[in-house]
Amino acid sequence: MGSTDQENQDCRTRINAWRTGTVKHPQRDLSREWETEVSNKFTILMHEESENGENASDTVLENKQPYTKYQIPVSCKQKVKKLHQSSKCEETRSKAYENQGKTANINNSNNVHVQESAGRSNSLKVYYANADSLINKIDELRAIASEEDPHILGITEVKPKNCRFPLQPSEINIKGYTLFDNILDANSHRGVCIYIKEELEPGKSDIELRGAKESVWASIKCQGEVLKIGCMYRSPNSDAENDEKLREQIRSLKEHKHEKLLLMGDFNHPQIDWTNKVCLENLQHPAMKFLECTQDAYLYQHVQEPTRVRMGQQSNILDLVLTNSEEMVDDLLISAPLGSSDHCSLFFNINSRPPAKSNQAPTTYNYYKGNYDEIRMGLNIDWEVEFQNKSVEQCWQSLKTKITQLRNKFIPRRKRNQGK
Repeated sequence: MGSTDQENQDCRTRINAWRTGTVKHPQRDLSREWETEVSNKFTILMHEESENGENASDTVLENKQPYTKYQIPVSCKQKVKKLHQSSKCEETRSKAYENQGKTANINNSNNVHVQESAGRSNSLKVYYANADSLINKIDELRAIASEEDPHILGITEVKPKNCRFPLQPSEINIKGYTLFDNILDANSHRGVCIYIKEELEPGKSDIELRGAKESVWASIKCQGEVLKIGCMYRSPNSDAENDEKLREQIRSLKEHKHEKLLLMGDFNHPQIDWTNKVCLENLQHPAMKFLECTQDAYLYQHVQEPTRVRMGQQSNILDLVLTNSEEMVDDLLISAPLGSSDHCSLFFNINSRPPAKSNQAPTTYNYYKGNYDEIRMGLNIDWEVEFQNKSVEQCWQSLKTKITQLRNKFIPRRKRNQGK
């Protein structure tokens, strides 16, 4: 028996009610998920009390909006951003930007955009976050990459503390970005990674890791200069040997004084007062040694506000942005955490011109004229030996790298036919 027009209309009405949250879906109660998000962000909400005594958490609870799998979740993080954009916060930020000759605009998409009078094309936009396990936040990171369009993303604590199966780079890829990571390294525990836009043609850096466990470096060629980008993580339980290797790597950066250097990461040294650049611990304390190390390498630290806030604990500056030029970083903004992380994320600009886009016609590989005899000889490898003691991901990367090298060497290129 066919459905009547009235029955179809009733069905559509119920579906719309479920999706908008007007009526609770009988098989889909997401209140627990929403309450979990609220509890994860409660620390941040507590210090965002408005001047008239209204509790910020009550404001969030009044705006509760259930979501379905058909929509991008209106997460608690976005609600926290709305609180940050209250009259009090907006006034504070506007004054700060006015002092720098800029204007802070808060639009309906709950994001803060800084409009400069000039020179935006002469800088690189960077996003940094401590993820505290990225796999369950990768969709949010991809949304940030799509909406904010940063040139560079740095992430620490990529891997969860405990997991049954090792995290693979293919699980955290972002379209349009090249991934540099250490998550498959045997010495890596939490993992770090850097995403750089493919159009910048990034490559691996020649900076030596010097045995540091959690460190990744990449480089891009800007107009007239080379920018080397690093991301590091130091565990609060790091031993003396790893601390020394990390400091040794940082000291080595002064060998690259003729290049621009950007180092971001979570170093877990709450004992350092970065506003006054002092540490009250004894000379043998790891925090004191780290502060002296950054000074020996002539690095400037740009984060001046706490990046980690947790209820019942003192807020601290744990996440740092270090460069070898004081004027290199501009418009640094401490933003909401990534997912349920207890670390704030950072947005900032690097005063470095992106590489100029080539005016040459796009090219493609001409496979009809490839030298396949040489390619076959190049692939004449004992793959059982090559793949021995490697994971599936490592085997794939090894095979892919070899085929790509042979393709680039023995397959000529031709101009792409624009009509196709």
